[in-house]
Amino acid sequence: MIKIFNKEINPYLNFEIDDSLQKEIIKFAKKNYKNREIFKFNGHGRQFCDTNNYKSDLSNKIKKLQKELMKKLNIKNYFKEEIYGNFIGVNVFDNTNVHLHSDPRDEKNNIHFRLLFMLQNAQKGGNPILEGNILKVKNKKGWINFASEWEHGSKPMFGKRLRIVLSLGAYVPREEFNKWKI
Repeated sequence: MIKIFNKEINPYLNFEIDDSLQKEIIKFAKKNYKNREIFKFNGHGRQFCDTNNYKSDLSNKIKKLQKELMKKLNIKNYFKEEIYGNFIGVNVFDNTNVHLHSDPRDEKNNIHFRLLFMLQNAQKGGNPILEGNILKVKNKKGWINFASEWEHGSKPMFGKRLRIVLSLGAYVPREEFNKWKI
């Protein structure tokens, strides 16, 4: 449990990503992670593909998934997150990680909110960190991140297997979280 808005929140999602979408994203990431037109470096040995900027059938499926999940959580009022959007994140090399950080709110003070799914974990390490808590997330399982409110990152990863994460981002007014379902 992690505290936000004076409430204890379980960051783990009680649903998982569909098998076929998981496999499709992993295949896409493995095929394209070396292509700098598609995957950009963003420091600390990480790279990402902003699927909002990469027009494809896969991008459309990811947008549809985001809409479905926000509806499942009863979040009706949200706005496009412009920094990274919806992205596929890949860690490739030993000892790479997501550095500890928090992300900004938008200009209207809306909260930067993310839904994440571990599509393929590293052979060793790579566990997400939220507010100093190390999460244990199995493949296909998800978690939430109040990215502007919580310091977050990941443990360093090791091994030859890519660590692949799907991250769905939005800006959400705080009052939306009063009625959400988790």
